[in-house]
Amino acid sequence: MLSEYRSRLRGNLNTHNIKQYVRAFIHRKDLVLRGCQPDILLITGLLSPYAGVVEKMYKELDKERVTILKVDRAGDVLSEAPAKVAQSLLLFCQGQSQLTSLPPPGVERRMSRAMSMEEYDKPNIRRLSLTPHVSETPLPRKL
Repeated sequence: MLSEYRSRLRGNLNTHNIKQYVRAFIHRKDLVLRGCQPDILLITGLLSPYAGVVEKMYKELDKERVTILKVDRAGDVLSEAPAKVAQSLLLFCQGQSQLTSLPPPGVERRMSRAMSMEEYDKPNIRRLSLTPHVSETPLPRKL
């Protein structure tokens, strides 16, 4: 399984970009996690080689501020379970009062014929009229 994952990575990735990424990763500074205030969503696959690192990070963070998602049977969650990641990210953002105009996953918006609150606020002059509407006037008869 691991050899298949490595061979797939070698075939799909640009080696020049990987070298730059590894160089930046090696020279990075450690994160100061104690002062971290925003809510955090950690996503990892149970088969990922970094699952242990993500779990360790989760243990060091404030449990009231952090949520962890462990995807079963996935190493690279973005390519192996993109729908699960997208749904979880959308729900997390909506919990932060972001992306509120998007419908929740699995719920379709239906166009309804009912009037909106804005339409109810507009006065309907014809309703208050004493003269009959065009559709209500009887048609003239031919003799």
